Amino acid sequence: MVESSEQASVETRVLSVVKEVLAALGKPDALIELVPDRPGHDRRYAVSFERARVELGWQPSVAFEEGLARTVSWYADNRAWCRTVTAAARGAATG
Repeated sequence: MVESSEQASVETRVLSVVKEVLAALGKPDALIELVPDRPGHDRRYAVSFERARVELGWQPSVAFEEGLARTVSWYADNRAWCRTVTAAARGAATG
């Protein structure tokens, strides 16, 4: 896991992200239901922003964990907007 926004990459396990999302929502880990792996099942994610740093001079301003918590909080605070957008997307997909 990233501890600092100074690092050039993030690597984390899917289960760790799920637990962080639940914590940000104030929900218990007991809500997690582990299922058998399927072919191609991702157990971890690894992301590097080195190219963005080199080519654009960009780097994250917050650590992964803080950014995830902020994102979850934003979506929780803007549920009406989320419902509107997802309903519109469903309508567009059905034609």
